[in-house]
Amino acid sequence: MNKLTIISKVAGAIAIAGIGFDAHKSAVRRARENVKIGIADRLPDAFLHSRRLDETSYITSKLKDRVFQEDVDGALSDKFNALTGYLGGMFDQVVSNIIPLGCAIGALVTNKASKFFGIGLGLCGIKYLLSDVFDVGRVKHFDIE
Repeated sequence: MNKLTIISKVAGAIAIAGIGFDAHKSAVRRARENVKIGIADRLPDAFLHSRRLDETSYITSKLKDRVFQEDVDGALSDKFNALTGYLGGMFDQVVSNIIPLGCAIGALVTNKASKFFGIGLGLCGIKYLLSDVFDVGRVKHFDIE
């Protein structure tokens, strides 16, 4: 292997690690948001149900408080919301980085074409730096002329 192939493979590995890290962080954030939304949708009705008493029994009141507390602390729907949020956030992040991911995989997997995938990955990196980091070519909506 020549130097350009090795550089392409290293760049591909770094790009895959970066995309995976971004996807994981985005997925964790989305999972937390989904759990909070699920709690906000579920708890008002559960709280109102726990406050309604057909009789003035202390035991019934404490049991309803306990059921409400269990619903707040460990609902199964929160785990499902976290899982769907995590998978959705990861999928969105991977899809938004599909071109760099394809170039990175191509640079790692292929031998002869890894140079071309590495060049493509480099162009994606340059575009990312210019447009996303330095805001070159972006419309500035808040600039007063």
